[in-house]
Amino acid sequence: MASKSGAKAPLTITWQCVRRHGLIAGLIGAFGGGLESGRFNHVDVVGPDGWLYGAQASVIRGIKAGTQRRPPNYEVWIERVQFTLPVSNTAYDIFWRFINQTLDDPYDTPGLIATYVLGENWRLRNGWWCSEWQAAGAERAGIIGHLWDGARQVTPSDWALILTALGAVARKMPIEPYHDAHLVLPH
Repeated sequence: MASKSGAKAPLTITWQCVRRHGLIAGLIGAFGGGLESGRFNHVDVVGPDGWLYGAQASVIRGIKAGTQRRPPNYEVWIERVQFTLPVSNTAYDIFWRFINQTLDDPYDTPGLIATYVLGENWRLRNGWWCSEWQAAGAERAGIIGHLWDGARQVTPSDWALILTALGAVARKMPIEPYHDAHLVLPH
């Protein structure tokens, strides 16, 4: 979209970090830095179509596990914060190309356990988990630099911290109930 001066408005990417219900979600938050510093236990990126692109370990609303496109508010969360970051046209294109090329990849449960419990490098993968997928795409696109190899994990709370350090604008979002009427499965 062009402004009155004719200049294009900058492109942005918005990530949504959430705190979810459940035992596994609680463990991700706890292993991610403790109950308060690890407050987020999942992250999706908001697509240009408004749908959420993320890696989940289970079938949700009939959409299989792994890296998938899910409708907005596909779950009811305890907390929901969106982080919006301006990016270059090139970074935007590379990021979304990566997301689309890796869409439908499996969820990496063994890798998640190996990383969180055994301290293996999160880049060694046979699939993805939520924050790992987002960080890998952002590295590939040059949105973030190559993260330190000594970092054994990138948790959803880590991802929120990285985004704010880059200048992302954080917005606390209302918690909205899920409505099946929103669900239109992709072809």
